[in-house]
Amino acid sequence: MPDVTPLSSRIPTGERPLFPEAVDGVSWRAATAADIDAITALHRVADPIDHPTFGTPRGDIVELFESSWIDPALDVVVGARGDEVVAYGQATVIPGTAGFAETTLSGVVHPGHRGRGLGGALLDWQQARALEHLALVEEPVEGRMNAYTSSEQAALHRLLERRGFGVVRAFDELSRDTAEDIPEIAIPEGLELVPYSQQWSAATMAAKNETFADHWGSLPETVEHWEQRNTTAANGAGGLRTDASLLLVGRDESGADEVVAFVLTTVNEEDWERLGHPFGYITLVGVRRSQRGRGAAQALLAAVLLRYRELGWQRATLHVDTTSPTGADRLYRRIGFVPAARELVYGRTF
Repeated sequence: MPDVTPLSSRIPTGERPLFPEAVDGVSWRAATAADIDAITALHRVADPIDHPTFGTPRGDIVELFESSWIDPALDVVVGARGDEVVAYGQATVIPGTAGFAETTLSGVVHPGHRGRGLGGALLDWQQARALEHLALVEEPVEGRMNAYTSSEQAALHRLLERRGFGVVRAFDELSRDTAEDIPEIAIPEGLELVPYSQQWSAATMAAKNETFADHWGSLPETVEHWEQRNTTAANGAGGLRTDASLLLVGRDESGADEVVAFVLTTVNEEDWERLGHPFGYITLVGVRRSQRGRGAAQALLAAVLLRYRELGWQRATLHVDTTSPTGADRLYRRIGFVPAARELVYGRTF
């Protein structure tokens, strides 16, 4: 039987450290917006080692200081030797609950400073801060503490395992060459292919919340979180590309327009330069339950791939849950996507 006691009553109590333990001459402090460039620079050094197929856009770091659900003074720390930032970490809570409450742990230690205990000190602080977040949840839900890692990060995996974490989920990164044949797939009858725009934002969010209700780790979107994650790309920065994001629109029972399927694309042009080719990252694919089994996803994906080709992008990339309840992995492989990398989610539950 599911535990019906409040999550707060199941969280271990004890004194929580304000900052990680000082190690190897590195002192820790709360991060501020003035650290955005230093944290971004740290990612640019570490990302090619930790997850070679993608980098961290500067916008992701900016969000740490602009999101209402993150308190940088408590949730984000940086470690410095002198004036050089050599590590940073965060322990943040995802807004909302839907049978579970989730905290995520992430961070980076400069490759030149690894193997000296910084990662362990940071992880201990992250766990303590995550427990503080979970202790505030009064609903009788499962508490999750997750760290999303790449298969390349063997040392991090060993550290997580020593701290009691285990693999709870795996996601495959799949990729497809847009020069290969793209099948012609007809749009299902009664549906219209339209480009994504702000006009369709709320309707697409509603479709996403329904579509992902049974997906592991997915919580209903808030307006703030949705708008933040779908900020339009500008001046080469990472973000949503409306010219490569498409929708299928039908009619609901009242006859009003309704988004029934969507494929949204983001780009990070810094990755184009680093990896040597332009590509799009498919962040979200979804079809409402009432429209599944009609070929809507295949038709929409084929249309998006053609759009990528028209834009001169050489590849399309996405991540998929290896145990997706919708069989998404099989869908992507049928349309030509092949494995490129794997992401492992290490977690603890309470």
